[in-house]
Amino acid sequence: MKNKLPTLIVILGPTASGKTNLAIKMAKKFGGEIVNADSRAIYKEMKVATARPKKSESGVRHHLVGYLVPNSEFSLAKYKKLAVDKINDILARGKTPFLVGGTWLYIRAVVDNLDIPQVAPDEKFREKLYKQSAKFLYNRLKKSDPEAAAKIHQNDKRRVIRALEVIHFSRQKISEQQLQGAPLYDVLKIGISCDLDEIEKRARVRIKKEMGEKLIRETRKLLKKYNPNLPAMTSLGYREMGEYLRGNLSKEEAFELLAKNTRRFARYQISTFRQDKKIKRVHNGKEAMLKIENFLK
Repeated sequence: MKNKLPTLIVILGPTASGKTNLAIKMAKKFGGEIVNADSRAIYKEMKVATARPKKSESGVRHHLVGYLVPNSEFSLAKYKKLAVDKINDILARGKTPFLVGGTWLYIRAVVDNLDIPQVAPDEKFREKLYKQSAKFLYNRLKKSDPEAAAKIHQNDKRRVIRALEVIHFSRQKISEQQLQGAPLYDVLKIGISCDLDEIEKRARVRIKKEMGEKLIRETRKLLKKYNPNLPAMTSLGYREMGEYLRGNLSKEEAFELLAKNTRRFARYQISTFRQDKKIKRVHNGKEAMLKIENFLK
């Protein structure tokens, strides 16, 4: 008889879908702790645009939140190791681990136990590519490795460059290298079903009521310390407010662009999540609770 794998619950969804609030409720209900799987919430000093939870919110511990400074060198392989270590520690303490976020590669790295290419970063190579437009780089990746390109947003310059870097130095497609290993956990994947119009509506309310001037102040502070071309600084919210602070957009134009870009990014996330038929779709907390209860039995 095979040993039963330890359990892991994944709660995923597009930006502004309410996944963090749902995860907190479920973690409280089932004695769990949350491991962040959002590539922006992992950074320190970036609180407003990421709408990230505190490290201990509503009595639930959160791990890998505000973990790195924005100019840290980070990779998918490093994230996987950190996340697996945190999950195993939670399990060792008799708690239920919840992996929560919207960064699909982060989730896949853990859930599918990806064997991630160990190609060291090359700053000269990256610097050369960063001078090119996101569209040019994405088209180059589509020609080199269409399967890898299909899993990366066309404006995610950092991941596109990393894929091109791995292909260049390994002389092999990155999609052929990110192979699945034996599963580490018995996984339940819960995906929040959310309409794009509703996501944009929530984003606009959040921008107006929760972000606004706070986001501008935070972006101004960050730009005094960090290069605006850093991956962290080109993420949703900071990119648009950076354009406003440089005088390229009015404040109203920057907020409007952020709302539209949030919708575009959510559309991409939803399209990506649909590829995984094992994700259990839920519309509310009651549905999620029933699926988790049945899974833990």
